[in-house]
Amino acid sequence: MFKLIKYAVVLLVIGYIINSLPESMFTDSKQNAASNEETTAVEEVGSRVQHLVTNVDWAEATEKAVNGLNRAAMMLSMYLEGDEDVDVVPVFKGDEVDGTERDSDQVHEFERRVHELVNEERKKRGLEPLEFSVDVSHVARAKSQDMADKDYFSHESPTYGSPFDMMQEFGLKYMAAGENIAMGQRSPEQVMEGWMNSDGHRKNILHENFTHLGVGFIKDNGTYYWTQMFIGK
Repeated sequence: MFKLIKYAVVLLVIGYIINSLPESMFTDSKQNAASNEETTAVEEVGSRVQHLVTNVDWAEATEKAVNGLNRAAMMLSMYLEGDEDVDVVPVFKGDEVDGTERDSDQVHEFERRVHELVNEERKKRGLEPLEFSVDVSHVARAKSQDMADKDYFSHESPTYGSPFDMMQEFGLKYMAAGENIAMGQRSPEQVMEGWMNSDGHRKNILHENFTHLGVGFIKDNGTYYWTQMFIGK
C-alpha cells in the first residue's frame, strides 16, 4: 500500500513537470520553435523539481498527508452520523487504588483532582474551564492500563494505535483532540507540575479549542500511569 502511495507521488511530480512545459515542445519544431523565455521556464521548473526531489523526505511527507486525511475523514464521518451521544463501556475493573475506592462511574479521586488542577491553570489565564467527561476518562484509563499491561510509554499504542484511532474505536466524537501521558509521579500535583513545565503538554492543557477532559490513572505493580485525553466539541 505504501509503495503505491509513493508511486502516486512520483506520477504527480511527473505530471507537474509535463504540465509546466511549454506547448512548443509537443508541436512540430518547424512550425513553433521554443523561445528563449520558454527555455528559461523549463529550466526553472526543472530546478524546482530537483530541489523537491533532493530536499523533501517524500516517504515522511506522504505518511503525514495520509494520516491527516484519515483523521479528517474520521471526524467528518463521525459528525455525519449525527450528534447523539455514544456510550463508552468502562474498561477498568479495579475497585480500589491506593486504598481509595472509585465512585460508581469508576472515577478515582486522583482523576477528579487532576481535572480541578487543569481548570485552575486555565482560570489563571482567562480560559474557559474544561468539562470532566466520564466517557473520555474511560478511554484515558484504558490507555494507562494498556501502557502498564504492554510495558511501554508512548502516545502510539500497540493495541489501539494513535490516540485518535483509540478515541474512534471507543466511539468518541470530537472536532479537536489531544493527549498527555506521564509515568511515575505519585500525586495529581506532581504530574500536573511536570506537564505544566513541558511546552507540548502545557499547550494541550491550555488549548482554547478543547472543551472536555478525561483523566485515566492506574497503579500497576507500584508504578503510577497517567493519561489526559482532551477533546473539543
